[in-house]
Amino acid sequence: MLKGSREAVLHKLQPISIHGQLSYDVHYKFVDESDGQTRVARVGAEALGPGLQDGERIRLDFLVGGVTAMLVFSVASSPERSERMSERRWTRAPS
Repeated sequence: MLKGSREAVLHKLQPISIHGQLSYDVHYKFVDESDGQTRVARVGAEALGPGLQDGERIRLDFLVGGVTAMLVFSVASSPERSERMSERRWTRAPS
């Protein structure tokens, strides 16, 4: 996909350190794929907002096949989380 967005479900955020810089492997599955293949995108820590949880529905924005932004579609579970904005956007800082 050159440029576009797809809806997915977040399954796991795995922190990793590469040469001392913290990044995250975002494990997700697209909601419109029947095979349910788990995919992984590596993003910098600055691309993630506070409190992301497994099972949340997210929108991933792509540019030339790489994830450039994550948008949370719905805030689930606890009442204090549901009072927050239902859409939060994080983008990767320019390198």
